[in-house]
Amino acid sequence: MNKTVIQETARTNSTFSSIGSPAVASSPKPTHTARKSRNSKSLRFLCINFQSAKKKAKHIPTLVESARPDVILGTETWLSKDVNSSEIFDESLGFDVYRNDRADNTHGRVLIAVKKELNVTDVKCSKTVELISGSIQTKSKKIVFSSYYRPPGRTDEAYLESSRTGFLKLKADNKRAIIVIGGDFNVPDISWKDNTITSSKHYAKKVSQHYLDIASDLGAEQMVSFPTRKDNTLGLVLTSHPGFSERCKPLPPITEKSDHDIVLFDLAMQPIRARPKRRTIYLWKKANTDGIKKALADYGQSFLSRTFSTTADMWADFKSTIENVTQEFVPTRRTLAKHTHPWIDSHLRKLTRRRYRAFKKARRTNSPVDWSRYTKLRAQTEEDTSISSEVHV
Repeated sequence: MNKTVIQETARTNSTFSSIGSPAVASSPKPTHTARKSRNSKSLRFLCINFQSAKKKAKHIPTLVESARPDVILGTETWLSKDVNSSEIFDESLGFDVYRNDRADNTHGRVLIAVKKELNVTDVKCSKTVELISGSIQTKSKKIVFSSYYRPPGRTDEAYLESSRTGFLKLKADNKRAIIVIGGDFNVPDISWKDNTITSSKHYAKKVSQHYLDIASDLGAEQMVSFPTRKDNTLGLVLTSHPGFSERCKPLPPITEKSDHDIVLFDLAMQPIRARPKRRTIYLWKKANTDGIKKALADYGQSFLSRTFSTTADMWADFKSTIENVTQEFVPTRRTLAKHTHPWIDSHLRKLTRRRYRAFKKARRTNSPVDWSRYTKLRAQTEEDTSISSEVHV
């Protein structure tokens, strides 16, 4: 077999690792599935049309564990300011989340979620269109990325021109940066292969032409070459540096109720990642319990015979003693900071991998039998994920 084919197969299989049923015993030893890690010298984007991020929140950890994105460009989040970002992206996932929510109560809205270790800067929100951007630094260039959404009903000249203005300002403010714009542009009448308008079936030609002109003005190339919703290519990725593209491929929708495929885009640029902080873990199973009992019993006797000026002094003395006893009788080890979710184990990883392979095959063959198999695996994955997440709440 060709060496390139072998390497690509290994990378594809590593993209979606396996996933698992809840443990019934306390503190089980984790089961690790051997897998190849993806290229750490690339930057991975996921473009997701959520159609209500809050309703899909419990499935986000599974997606993050499987696809391992660095940046998520989200559209149709349907979030309002009374919803905290931690309700959507749990703190344990290790993302900084920035949103551009609408002031009204209509659908739409966009977000960017960036791994904390990448130290995102220059986050900016458009006040006229659904656009949010941020930037990170690589070893050679700055990367500016944006999430954009055009509501299907916004075909008016004012919205189209505001979109163009927002994109051109992004370019003007970052002349030497790599620009990546992902999201749902809702322009299905464009053939991006040859940059032509195929029809006016869905929108007037002026709408499609507007986005072709924007891509031209940005000097950007559109990377998505497959349909993302039924037979239409609605989710797009525009980049000013197409030569750095490693791959762009579809992933299954985040849930059964989503009708937009996820777009995965790898950029061959190595970001600067902050070193994770080391932390101390107490090994309570190896603790000297007899020593702890004796030390606390001795302290209890002396504590009762002493007097303290204030309650604060009493608490400080008690706290200091507990810390000293813990350090003396409980062994520790140092580890790197790690973001994990407790319910994602080998069963769910394997199930997610099977679901992805079934999705890939169904798209290739378009066979009713293959689509039926994928649908069943998707439903099973969602059900098992829900059960596992609820058990660990």
